[in-house]
Amino acid sequence: MNAPRLPFHKDISRSLTDYHVRLAINDRTVRGLVLNVSGGSQTYAEEVRRIPGNRMVVTDWLSSQTSNRVDVFCDAHVLPFGNDAVDSVLLTEVLEHLADPRQALREAFRVLKQGGALLVTTPFLYQAHQRPFDFFRFTYDGLILIATEAGFRDVSVARRGESFAVGLNALRSFVQQLQLRRYRLPGVPRMLQFAERVYIRRFAHRSLAVPLSRDPMALGYTVVARKPASGASQP
Repeated sequence: MNAPRLPFHKDISRSLTDYHVRLAINDRTVRGLVLNVSGGSQTYAEEVRRIPGNRMVVTDWLSSQTSNRVDVFCDAHVLPFGNDAVDSVLLTEVLEHLADPRQALREAFRVLKQGGALLVTTPFLYQAHQRPFDFFRFTYDGLILIATEAGFRDVSVARRGESFAVGLNALRSFVQQLQLRRYRLPGVPRMLQFAERVYIRRFAHRSLAVPLSRDPMALGYTVVARKPASGASQP
């Protein structure tokens, strides 16, 4: 199946996040019964269900204000599902907001069927958000560490946005701060949005393949990992 087109949002990180999730759905990494943990703000339900045979269960935390459909309100640290219950787990832009992200990954591991896939997205060089529940930022190596500690294998990490994307995101934040201080910036927000659109359309695909050894900056990361199949060695 062809790769999805990179979506454009005002937030570059969101555009790249959506692209990685859609790519994993299209190539069947995320498939079957999909559990979207704390996914009320962005369910990806339409993208998942358009592929025959896929189903989705969306959870969110008890105080969620989302207007999207949520199937189960619960704590991501203690999921109300049995062992080996789902084929795939999504944790998109959630891990940084959890008091104990290691426990959340252990729960994701528990509810996944053997051979099932986990997809995690999380920001790195990105502004504080959803405060006072913005607790962590994870490095490339740290994500491999905590996923492996939880029992996952075949852990891969993809960067979302290199130096150029980080710079554009920082510039947007700077411009917003100037606007809050009532500085007049005629045409600047529109020029910035044009630059972001050009980046997404012309450069983002190439940026995703740039290795950290060449450019150590990143807006965020996407992790894909699997629960070992029966008979595979476990920690």
